[in-house]
Amino acid sequence: MTAYFYIRVLNQLTSYMKYFLSLFLLAFFVIDTVAQTPDSVSLRKLIIQHSKEGGKLDFFTGIKGKETVGSQVKPGIYAQNIHIAWFYWGKANYVNGIKSLADVVSIFKEWKEREPERMEYEHIKLGFADRDKR
Repeated sequence: MTAYFYIRVLNQLTSYMKYFLSLFLLAFFVIDTVAQTPDSVSLRKLIIQHSKEGGKLDFFTGIKGKETVGSQVKPGIYAQNIHIAWFYWGKANYVNGIKSLADVVSIFKEWKEREPERMEYEHIKLGFADRDKR
């Protein structure tokens, strides 16, 4: 057994160790990412749960009885409180990770057990399209 043989074995062992280490790190990264990202079914359930009265996505309870009262959104632009609430609900869906407007509409259907009305749909769409995450 020469020194050349030992160096060659050591180099092969090192390349195998690098390979297994990289596989281990990749597996760890994938598992960690999957653990942090809820699947679409649980995300839908969370959004529906938090959209109910008193939830984190309940923008509607605070305006009960004042839905049609208008507020100035920007200079010269007014909106009713209910429309502002639908805007924020649509935006909250985007911020929480819903990927498409069709998914937002299907969550709405599941939550309200009906199709969204035209104005509801338009304001949800505006909120969902607002990419500013504030």
